[in-house]
Amino acid sequence: MAQLIIGIVGILSIIGVTYVPNTSIYFDTISALFVIGVASFYVLAVGGSTFQKIGRFGKAAQHAATLGFFIGLAGIAAMDDPPVAAHQIAIFVLLFGYLISFVCSAIVERYENEGND
Repeated sequence: MAQLIIGIVGILSIIGVTYVPNTSIYFDTISALFVIGVASFYVLAVGGSTFQKIGRFGKAAQHAATLGFFIGLAGIAAMDDPPVAAHQIAIFVLLFGYLISFVCSAIVERYENEGND
């Protein structure tokens, strides 16, 4: 369990230290809630064991992020002069979904491998 926590914190720290200070990422709470909300309701609808739910949450977050990205692009296309922040939010949705998917897959892989050892 300690290795899993250290590994996930290490991965997120490397991503945060390497990329976040070099960019001006605009964090949008509604986009984050969109990804988490869609993934949560997907898991609620599909169900499964605990580790299946975690894996499905990660995959659903990835799909929700892609959906949110395209919704954002459609909104940007409808604007006459879209602000730069609109593009950042659309891309941030993808980043957020893939980070959730990455962390969920690490958790599932860790415990699936632990059961096979």
